[in-house]
Amino acid sequence: MVNGITWIVCGPIIGLITLGLIPSPWANKAVKVMQRLALLMTALATGTATLAALLTAINGKQEVLVHFWGSHVLSTGIYFDSLTAVMLLLVSFIGMIITGFASQYLQGDVNHGRFLRWTCFTLGAVQTAIVSGNLLQFTLAWMVTSYGVHQLLIHFRDRPVAKLAANKKFLISRCGDIFLITALVMIYKVYGTFEYAAIFSQISEFSSESAREGIHGWIGVCLVLGAATKSAQFPFHTWLPETMETPTPVSALMHAGIINAGGFLIIRLSPLFSLAPVALDMLALLGAITAILGSTVMLTQPSIKRSLAYSTIAQMGMMMMQCGLGCFAAALLHIVTHSLYKSYAFLSTGTVLEVAARSQWKLPAKGGLALVSGLVSSVAMAAIIVVATFWFAGRLELQQLSHWPLGLVLILSVTHLIWNAFLINQRQVTYRALIAAFLSCVVYTLGWLASESILGASAAMVEVPFGWTHYFTAAFVAISFLTVFALQIWVQNHSTSHLARWLYMQAINEFYLDIAAHRIAAMIFRNGKSTAT
Repeated sequence: MVNGITWIVCGPIIGLITLGLIPSPWANKAVKVMQRLALLMTALATGTATLAALLTAINGKQEVLVHFWGSHVLSTGIYFDSLTAVMLLLVSFIGMIITGFASQYLQGDVNHGRFLRWTCFTLGAVQTAIVSGNLLQFTLAWMVTSYGVHQLLIHFRDRPVAKLAANKKFLISRCGDIFLITALVMIYKVYGTFEYAAIFSQISEFSSESAREGIHGWIGVCLVLGAATKSAQFPFHTWLPETMETPTPVSALMHAGIINAGGFLIIRLSPLFSLAPVALDMLALLGAITAILGSTVMLTQPSIKRSLAYSTIAQMGMMMMQCGLGCFAAALLHIVTHSLYKSYAFLSTGTVLEVAARSQWKLPAKGGLALVSGLVSSVAMAAIIVVATFWFAGRLELQQLSHWPLGLVLILSVTHLIWNAFLINQRQVTYRALIAAFLSCVVYTLGWLASESILGASAAMVEVPFGWTHYFTAAFVAISFLTVFALQIWVQNHSTSHLARWLYMQAINEFYLDIAAHRIAAMIFRNGKSTAT
């Protein structure tokens, strides 16, 4: 079984990386061959990932650890459990779809072969990070992934904005590397190894309060900051919207595991974070701020791809917030669903204007008692739907404090759906909205339970012993989302006011947060040359 999993997983990964080593001049000359090889290898990777996931599901709880060579300090191997199976299947499937799209999308481009080469290389690097058997191997794959992404970002070398985006990404990625390497040094100092299995087996020896307040807190902070750079969290988010100058398949590829790398790292090391609850509180605060910032800016962007980019920032913030609240299963569900949805959204951006032209939706202007009564009714119905589904799924236990902020966010989302249906003032639309809200909550809770079952078969399913700071974090998350919801309702009905116009101006300019990153990148790369590392 072990040898079977090893070769099933490693074969296509080696093939993808090998394709990435083909020289660009040859790849550009033999585009047809590169297309066939890329499609074959990504399809093979998807097939083998599916088979490996099925074998893992059939055999139940297991953690396959295989060493290829090396000592307990420097080694190469794979660590395959249920978390690995889900992420590998997700990345392989989306990678196959994107490669097929890119094969047609860039027809006639003189660097078409080069693009396919670096796409395969990047996919292979991401998959290597997922199956890595130790933190050192993961870190190296993390850096190699950054290198592959950089090459894709500078595909259009004659576009200054594309080069600026690559330079920003380069600087922020190097910051992430520093944070991650610092965490690795401290982890080795404490555990004497980089192996996942060896680290997880020693976690119980550091369960005292003093251990949680000591070096593990610093390890957690460094890991959180490293993950924040990779998953575009505030204040490291400014690079992602700039990458929209690259070909559309690159934008979609960001969601094939690249932008999720930070979340995967947090979930993979969740047993370690059980000793650093303060770091998780910090992650929840960063995630909440990022989610609110991204969702606000998203609504004002005139560019479709840029709006989707800020939507991704908001979704990654939600995912990180879920991790920070200790809901690792909910975060895994968010990674899977968002990756599938957002990759499709980017690949179909060309049809958005056609759909918008056919749309005839108009919200009638309402005010006074009709507005208030509709909002109150919407909140009540949303609360009933969410509480009922959470109660049925067993998510209403009082000691599970982390579930309550997520329930509140879900209630606010469902409220917005139902309230807009009320404003349309058509009975059929209202009924459909209520059915959609109910089905959405049911599917979400069932997905949450399924994710818990998946993580329950790995070391990633742990209980975090939160302290008093967690109550402050949960309250901050709840109050922040309530405030933004109220502000959104107010702006929607007072759009012509001076304050609403001022807020719109700030949001459409992204609150001017990218200016500092832009100036730093321009100062370091003053000669306009991109750094390919």
